[in-house]
Amino acid sequence: MTHARPAHYLALAGGALLLGWAAIFVRWSDAGPVATAFWRFLLALPPLWGLVLVSRGWERRQGKTPGPVFAGGLSSGGWVRPAIFAGVMIGLDFTFWHYAIKFTTVANATLLATMATVFVALFGWLLFGQRLRGDFLVGLALAVAGAAGLALLRASGGTAPLNQPLGDLLGLGAALTYAFYFIFMGRARKLAGAMEVMFVSSAIGAVVALAMALILGENILPQSAQGWWAVIALAVFCQTIAQGSIAFALGAVAPAPAAVMQTLQPIATAALGVWLMNEPMSPERIAAACLALVGVVIAQVAARRAR
Repeated sequence: MTHARPAHYLALAGGALLLGWAAIFVRWSDAGPVATAFWRFLLALPPLWGLVLVSRGWERRQGKTPGPVFAGGLSSGGWVRPAIFAGVMIGLDFTFWHYAIKFTTVANATLLATMATVFVALFGWLLFGQRLRGDFLVGLALAVAGAAGLALLRASGGTAPLNQPLGDLLGLGAALTYAFYFIFMGRARKLAGAMEVMFVSSAIGAVVALAMALILGENILPQSAQGWWAVIALAVFCQTIAQGSIAFALGAVAPAPAAVMQTLQPIATAALGVWLMNEPMSPERIAAACLALVGVVIAQVAARRAR
């Protein structure tokens, strides 16, 4: 897209770095993994609605006359439908990802989830006929090799994961659903403001997460002050500020290049995992992680050039 400004890329980078804390907050929560996602969505709704009103007030100060909040959103070509689909996908994404955080290391869960960036480009090829360049295939091969290395190399030292193979597989499931979230969110943002889209997708995500938590028989309520602070931090910092920044940027930056910036998230998470979670990264696992991230970047730059 031609109207992207430096502020959009700064919003993407800042949102990705702040999201690096998400896996840490999930570990600190003592509610169920998906119930934690439910609270993340639910507690974010009031500040998101406040930001909707603030953004509309800003439009009025610019001399614009905004219509009703959901004006045009429910029409056949409106933005509410893709925002609802985005909410379903992010609800399922957190179901996979929060259980991945439970079973494998926070670094592995987040690194494998960045494969969403590759899925975005693959879906563009399968669904929209976008051409895949040779350098994209090279990047794809490197990303897959790095992800395979992370899955095969067991964590050594520090706190051992409960079930690394299962957690790694769930991380890839999170990548798949997050790729769909990026696509639907990008579509909705072409037609509506960031905060309106975030409010609708978060509300739907809360419904999906609560339903999944009840189906899985999870403990819904946090059990301690630390648990409550963890879900509040997820809602304010990760869902409202970080995801809101990304949603703002997706109004000007196409999904595939925007996804490249999200590789900052696993780097931040890996560093925080070493510092706070006692999950050191061996040289071999660092090399595999770097290989995967390099492959993701190459693949997405190639996808951008193809368009």
